[in-house]
Amino acid sequence: MATSVDSILFTSKTYSNGEHPIALRVTKDRKSKYLFLGYSCPKDLWDVDSGLPKKKYPNKTILDAILSKKLAQAKDLVMQYDLSEKHYQAADIVLELGSNKKSQSLFELYETIIQRMIEENRVGNANAYKDSLRAIKAFTNSKDKKLKEITYEFLTGFETSYLKKGAKKNTIGAYLRILRAVMNEAIKRGYLKETEYPFKSFKLGRLKNEAEHRAIKKEQVEDIEKFETILHSKLWLARVIFLFSYYNQGINFIDISSLKWSDIREGRLNYIRSKTKDKFSIKLNGRSLEILERLDEIKVDDYIFPILSTEHHKTEVQKGNRMKKVIKEVNSNLREIGRLCGIPINLTTYVSRHTYATVLKRAGVSTAIISESLGHETESITQHYLDSFENSVIDDANEYL
Repeated sequence: MATSVDSILFTSKTYSNGEHPIALRVTKDRKSKYLFLGYSCPKDLWDVDSGLPKKKYPNKTILDAILSKKLAQAKDLVMQYDLSEKHYQAADIVLELGSNKKSQSLFELYETIIQRMIEENRVGNANAYKDSLRAIKAFTNSKDKKLKEITYEFLTGFETSYLKKGAKKNTIGAYLRILRAVMNEAIKRGYLKETEYPFKSFKLGRLKNEAEHRAIKKEQVEDIEKFETILHSKLWLARVIFLFSYYNQGINFIDISSLKWSDIREGRLNYIRSKTKDKFSIKLNGRSLEILERLDEIKVDDYIFPILSTEHHKTEVQKGNRMKKVIKEVNSNLREIGRLCGIPINLTTYVSRHTYATVLKRAGVSTAIISESLGHETESITQHYLDSFENSVIDDANEYL
């Protein structure tokens, strides 16, 4: 669908003098973004058809010229984007029109990228960018920065500040990797010179914690299986989510949340992994079928697990927000289960996925097969899962010497 640009009176907002702001509206794929031009007009002096003020408007000639120039710039920019055949959103046009490339705002670029991700239904990525932006705002006391102000000194200051707060290196690294992606985007857009890029000197590889032991033993999984909870309670739900993931190739929480009863066919679980779009068809074992029978007793929706609702969670943003809320509660309940079972590490849904991989490895299954079952793109990703317990395996083996 072609991108359209027009000038409008933004009547959804009213100033104290009763006038409304004048804006350029850029519409692409039925989604509109607005660039406010710093001028206003009473509703009775605005001509909706022409997108210009009426004759009685003071200084109409000057404002007409300003609007015509801005419209021409916007349409020219749209043409450049179309000719480049690069994917873009209405927000990209508005950002470039309204910003001085030499004084581009860091927060503004973050927000534009976040909005684009939301429009593309990449809600998980958008939330990660929001977390990074929130951390940077906390560091700057919400004072916006120009892109060229993000220097090596800024990055080291950010790192030092969060280390003093007790943040883990992995967390700091995650925030800064996203900032690095934003800075790379700035260079692509021409907002920043390559000579001003701060990550040439600041290396992120060192911001990693030692590999943590994030898997439990098979015997501890059996303790969780035996742990008694009130049927259909929140503790019960946390427990069966953990076990269902373990029984079904470490399926992650997002995919568990999205499972529907129609995904169960001929005794197999069929789904597409949200992260990689890989198709999975898993034979359901007896324990999985028992869980499904219990969930069927409280079935009120197309979804298998009582996490999402077709009535209340229609957009990707609504689904993402709901899953983010529920996983916190589930992990909190898993920690309580782990404590009561005497398991020395904090249980999370992610521990279940790691445990699945660990148990297979200890049973002699090759890394290649584990990698395929988890849906990893490369074996090196799987090996990162397994590295955290290799030392304990060796230690156990040494006991037999």
